[in-house]
Amino acid sequence: MSELPQELVDDVVDRLHDDPKALKVCSLICHAFCARSRRHIFRTVSLVDEKRCIDFCDLCQKSLYISQSVVILHVSTNSVVEKLLKSRLLGSFVILHSATFRTVDFDTDRLPYHCFSAFSSIRSITLAGVTFRDIVHFSTSLSYLTLLKKMNVYAIDIRLAGQALPNSNGTVRRPRVQDLKLSCNLRDGPVLEAFANGDLISLRGLRNLSTMFCPQNILHLERLVQTPSLQVLGVKGLQSTDLGSRDPLSLGNVHTLVLQINWYPDDSHLSAVRWWTRCLAISPSLRRVTILYDIRPPFSNPDHPRDDNNEDYARLTWMNLDRVFSEKTPFTLQSFRMTLCTDLVAKEDKLELKEYMEDMFPGIQARCKLRVDVVKDFRSVITR
Repeated sequence: MSELPQELVDDVVDRLHDDPKALKVCSLICHAFCARSRRHIFRTVSLVDEKRCIDFCDLCQKSLYISQSVVILHVSTNSVVEKLLKSRLLGSFVILHSATFRTVDFDTDRLPYHCFSAFSSIRSITLAGVTFRDIVHFSTSLSYLTLLKKMNVYAIDIRLAGQALPNSNGTVRRPRVQDLKLSCNLRDGPVLEAFANGDLISLRGLRNLSTMFCPQNILHLERLVQTPSLQVLGVKGLQSTDLGSRDPLSLGNVHTLVLQINWYPDDSHLSAVRWWTRCLAISPSLRRVTILYDIRPPFSNPDHPRDDNNEDYARLTWMNLDRVFSEKTPFTLQSFRMTLCTDLVAKEDKLELKEYMEDMFPGIQARCKLRVDVVKDFRSVITR
């Protein structure tokens, strides 16, 4: 193998790209001559169960090049983390850029230190369904991630909720996260509050914030939205009943807004549209607005009876948003995009819906770029 030209070896590896077993053998046999095979296989590693983790640890014992080439690591369950600790592999991921932990219980003194200190150089982390003892424990664990720039947080369980974070007087370094994605359901209430307080990350460098679901206390979300450095905001899952009676909120320095609105047959979603319209009217820096409008039939809200004139009411609501934007001084908007998610199949039906929505925004269309799309789902929509 050592006598083969590198170009020939590279070509063989490329042809084996869709054959993982052959690539694995190739990587282990000729690791000194075939770096590309290691990048093909071991750049991303997902350890979702103990058996797969044991196999991976055995491979790494045969070749140190494997763990040293991993860039993205996905870890699930405590048994996988414990196996990595026993194999002393956590410190061998020298170029690791991104880590994901799912269903891991960090409610111990040993586990968070060994995991987070070993991954101190990562730039991105995802925590989903993990457990910490309290907010102090969570904050201390994150303090090891000194280079962290992106963070995704879903369903964090805090065992001892309510414990206040002591004043660290600057001794605990908060990661300067630039891109934060949060779930805001009832389970995440203490976590959302800690983020809003700046107890978990430094808010000075926060540029992008994306939230899902509706928080128990919307005040915490409002405080995050008003972070001075925030430039891009994405919000979905806020219910109209949580917004209708609230005072409008200025979005400060936010220049890009991505907003998801879910349609209800009783028109209860239109109160959310009206509230956001009042917010946009007092937001001085908006340049790009994207509204993801899901009009697939969901459950109706019995607290809001259906209006017989619902079509006229909806038209007035959307045209009021158009009026607010088109009359805004100074006019800062550069692009306005409306993406409708629908179950319609026929091409002519989609075209009719598209033209119907375009007619709602004559003022915006006259002053900036207007784009209306009709899609089957939002997964293919690029919002940034």
